[in-house]
Amino acid sequence: MSIPIEKINDLLKKLPDEDKKEVLNYTEFLIEKRKRAFKEFLENVPEEDEELSPEEIEALREAEEDVKAGRVKTLEEVKRELGL
Repeated sequence: MSIPIEKINDLLKKLPDEDKKEVLNYTEFLIEKRKRAFKEFLENVPEEDEELSPEEIEALREAEEDVKAGRVKTLEEVKRELGL
């Protein structure tokens, strides 16, 4: 779910400063929580026990080039295209 930043900014403007500090603290907490969860996920990923095929290596190289060139779509764009 994407929330326009303008809506967040409008809501923040309505808060007193002491509440803005709480919003800031909670936002920082959420970011750190996600970082910890991602780190834990990565630490528990099973190791791959087989080597990548030449085709897989080439597909990864092409995907990396696509990302660098900006040839990517957001999840929302893909959902729209698929009618989801």
